[in-house]
Amino acid sequence: MGIGARIFPEVIYMSNTGEVTSDSLELSKMFHEIKNPLTFISSSLQLIEEEHPEVLDFRFWSQTMEDLKNLRNLVDELSTLQKGNTLNKTLINLFDFTEDLLESTAAYLLETGTPLTLECDCFDLDFYADETKLRQAVVNLLKNAAESSPAGSPITLRITADAQILRLEVSDQGCGISSENLRKIFEPFHTTKSYGTGLGLPIVKRIVDSHGGRLSINSKEGTGTTVGISLPLLQ
Repeated sequence: MGIGARIFPEVIYMSNTGEVTSDSLELSKMFHEIKNPLTFISSSLQLIEEEHPEVLDFRFWSQTMEDLKNLRNLVDELSTLQKGNTLNKTLINLFDFTEDLLESTAAYLLETGTPLTLECDCFDLDFYADETKLRQAVVNLLKNAAESSPAGSPITLRITADAQILRLEVSDQGCGISSENLRKIFEPFHTTKSYGTGLGLPIVKRIVDSHGGRLSINSKEGTGTTVGISLPLLQ
C-alpha cells in the first residue's frame, strides 16, 4: 500500500478549537485536589511495602496497589482530556520530535514485543505545535496499535508532509474495528478492552482539535486499522 492510500472505510473528525472557560479551570482545580491525596496514599503504601515486605503476603495487597494505580491513571487521563485544548506552541524540528517519540515508546514496544516500522520523507521539516501534547497523542496511537496487534505483529508510523499539511499515520495489522464500535471510538470511556479507561483516543481527538487539525480512522475487521493525524502547517 502506498503512502497516503485509503483502502478502508473512513470516519473523519473535523476540529473545533476549544477555549479555556471558568468551568475548565474549576475542573483543573478539582483534578489537582484529587491527585494530591492519591499521590500521598501511593507513596505511603510504597514506603510501607519497603519497610514491611511481609505485607506482600496480605491477601488483598497486590489488588489494592493495582486498583490505586488504575485510579491514578484515570485521574491523569481525565486531567489530560480536560487540558487538551490548552496549547503551548513552539517551533519543532520533526527529526528531533521523532527521535524523542521513539525514545518515549521504546521500552513499551520492547516489553510487548511489537516491531515498529518508521516511514518518513520530511525529517528536515520545522513546524509549530505543542510538542508535549502532540507527542502524547502519537504515543497513545502507537500503544493502541500495539495492544490491538497479535504478538510480534509490526506496526507502522508513517509521516508525510506537503506545503500545507503534516500527516502522521499509525497502522496495525490487528483485529480491526467493527462499524458499530467505529462510530463510538472517540467517545470518552468507550472501550472494547477488558482493561483501560477508554480515554486514550478521546485525548488524541482533543489534542488534534486544539491544533486545528483533522483525525481520521480507517479500519476493517480482520485486516487492521490506520489512524491518521493531519495538522495544518500554516498557522
